[in-house]
Amino acid sequence: MSAATMLACATDEIVMGGHSFLGPTDPQLWLSTSLGPRWIPALDVLAQFSRAMKECQEPGKLTAWQPMLGQYGPDLLSQCESAVQLSQDLVGTWLQQYMFKYDGQKWEKAKAISTWLANRKEFLSHGRHIGRDTLQAKGQVVRKLETDHTLQDLCLSVFHAATHLFTRIPVAKIIENHMGRAFMKHSESIPWLAYG
Repeated sequence: MSAATMLACATDEIVMGGHSFLGPTDPQLWLSTSLGPRWIPALDVLAQFSRAMKECQEPGKLTAWQPMLGQYGPDLLSQCESAVQLSQDLVGTWLQQYMFKYDGQKWEKAKAISTWLANRKEFLSHGRHIGRDTLQAKGQVVRKLETDHTLQDLCLSVFHAATHLFTRIPVAKIIENHMGRAFMKHSESIPWLAYG
């Protein structure tokens, strides 16, 4: 969801139906842990290390933290900081270049929105839905899909066709162009397959 939100911020306006939503842009890292591989929020890793540094000043707590902290590589903090910075920089830059290009306060608006979208403490979950009313209240340019019935019918036709495809074929992502060529990512982590 976060990649789609980032791409939506690289537009002049976001067209959304009443059922549509975007999500937070807080970066997630795929890490091997003692519990197996999993997606970990970069901001949670940074917060955990910060908490560990405070709590480990008490000798009794150091023992409790060692197994947890020992599973992370030496470059993890830098990777997390870079991922967070990149996410905010990309969203902020795209908002300035597109959505707010003619706005005299484009830098301030872009910075506020890119920081807000990446704020893990605000959303508490990477899967949190952000509706169009909330996005508009934060200053993003959002057009209601239902104001253009032809566009709404076209969008819903594509949505229903994609939904039908996802129920019939084990696909996680599809990228298709206007010439009928597509890349599909199999949902069982098979590398990208080219069709068309």
